[in-house]
Amino acid sequence: MQFTVINNKIVTTMKACLGLIAPRDPFNLARLTTEAGSIEFNCANMKVFCSAKIPATVETFGVACVDLKTIYNVLSKLPMDVDITFALETGERSELVISQGRRRYKLPVSNQHPEFFDATPFPEEEAFLDEEHAISKALDKVKPYVSSEESLEAISCVLLRGEGNRLSVVGLNGHQFARVSQETEFTNILNGDSLVGLRGLQEIKGWLGNGKETEYAFDEKRIFFRQSVDGIVTTFSMLLSSYQYPHYGNFIARVQECEKPVKLICDRAEMIDAINRLSIFATDNNRQVLFKIDTKTGEFIMFNSGSETGNGVEPLEVAVDGTLPPISFPAAGLSCILNTFSSNKVCLTITGSESPCLVVGMDDLDNGVETILMPMMVQKDTYYCEEAA
Repeated sequence: MQFTVINNKIVTTMKACLGLIAPRDPFNLARLTTEAGSIEFNCANMKVFCSAKIPATVETFGVACVDLKTIYNVLSKLPMDVDITFALETGERSELVISQGRRRYKLPVSNQHPEFFDATPFPEEEAFLDEEHAISKALDKVKPYVSSEESLEAISCVLLRGEGNRLSVVGLNGHQFARVSQETEFTNILNGDSLVGLRGLQEIKGWLGNGKETEYAFDEKRIFFRQSVDGIVTTFSMLLSSYQYPHYGNFIARVQECEKPVKLICDRAEMIDAINRLSIFATDNNRQVLFKIDTKTGEFIMFNSGSETGNGVEPLEVAVDGTLPPISFPAAGLSCILNTFSSNKVCLTITGSESPCLVVGMDDLDNGVETILMPMMVQKDTYYCEEAA
């Protein structure tokens, strides 16, 4: 086995896969296989698989499995725009020799069986090219709403669901919910639910979020992502989860069925800044922000309850339609919700002190994006002293 490749082409591919590796064989390995005019690069863990075809000058054919982190660390410290030669030396101890000019490095070759890395073929007939990056952007928006605890099963996954002629991408973690809904020509995905584990998406987030056109496809067990960039064709696939997703329509129905909701429209950036300042006084036992209409001035204020670290009051210019009930939100949760949107102004539909609050953006940029945040219980000892303010 011997081939020559431009360094940056193989380094870029390896970097995208670093999140997959584990410290034990075979999950720490990369397999390099030479073909006519290219090499195939493979690595995998229990749920995520990567396959890439990289243009190369191939002298002889062969296969070598080497430690991915080690080979990446060597190549990433060499010049990027130069040719690197790889040659497999066999004998009592097989080694992959990496050469650049007079530099030479030898890496031990694993004796792991290379069939572990055999790829499931990309379903060409089922593919959809996401030219506008709509699916990738939707995944990015809902990921913060997905539980990072895999033991929580379905809510540790992103849901892709067909609803009529629309694709909904959904994240839910028990107290926060986000759905991005959009019309799509990716009709194959509309036939049923597909659950994609958050952990797998996090492992390839740098690659999937690189702004490049991505092809999507499904088979009975996997979701596939494929990009073709500068002659390199890279495919990631992930095992789909078989959990039953919670019926999130209950949250939306409670908002829609509320007889007297309160509409609060605010400047998104101003509220985020206010939350950040109030969070300075957060403690382990007190991480909430409260909403109130000052009875003397009639202005809307955000505040946090008194604690040993201090407290603060933030008046904001908002438009309120209805009578605002006593209500508080987790500061981090509300900030996450507001950061989901691109609109200058957002509308909070408040349905009660302990009922779902719907948040949507007011600009066209956020069409199809809706989020829900559950309020926190307002503590009886929470106070706001208007005279002191």
